[in-house]
Parts: sequence; C-alpha cells; structure tokens
Amino acid sequence: MNISLPETVKEFADSESIRDLIRDDGKRKTQEKLETLLPARIEGSGPTEMTRQDWDSIRAEVEKASLMDTVRKGEAAERDWVAENAALIAPSGTRQRTTTGLG
Repeated sequence: MNISLPETVKEFADSESIRDLIRDDGKRKTQEKLETLLPARIEGSGPTEMTRQDWDSIRAEVEKASLMDTVRKGEAAERDWVAENAALIAPSGTRQRTTTGLG
C-alpha cells in the first residue's frame, strides 16, 4: 500500500527512530503471539530430551541472529557515514575535488 505524505511528515517517517519503533512493535507482537501459543504446546506434550540436532539448531539460530544484528549495525554505520559526508559527494554521484593547499 502506498500513502502520499506531506514532505515534513515524510522526513519524520523516514527517520531511523521511526523504523526502530516499527521493528520493536513487530518484535513485541511476535513475542505476544509466542507467549500465547507456547503454554498450550508445553501442556500438550510431555518433556523430551534435547538431542544434538536440537542444540545444533539452537546454535545456528543464535549465530544467524548475531550475524543479522552485525549486518544491521554495518548498514546503519554506512548510512551515518554517507549522511556525514554528503557534502563531499557531487549531485551527479561523483566526488568533488577539494584543494588542500599541499601542492
């Protein structure tokens, strides 16, 4: 769905803090759903012993989550760098030459 927003609202909605709020809301809803479904699953089955495959699966999920977090942080750092150095980038996408007086 596309929604047209006034420019001032669009700038606000494009901010990283709004994206964080949306992500956090999605995580909260997922957690609520899990908390609703999990007790029924636990009550419906008896305890089972953890297998090596169970532990490997858990380990893989943790590694995947860690990697995704690292990627997100890298993307955020890249966006910050671009924003901080936007003055060095010409409108055509090429770098502007600056003179430093060093010859």
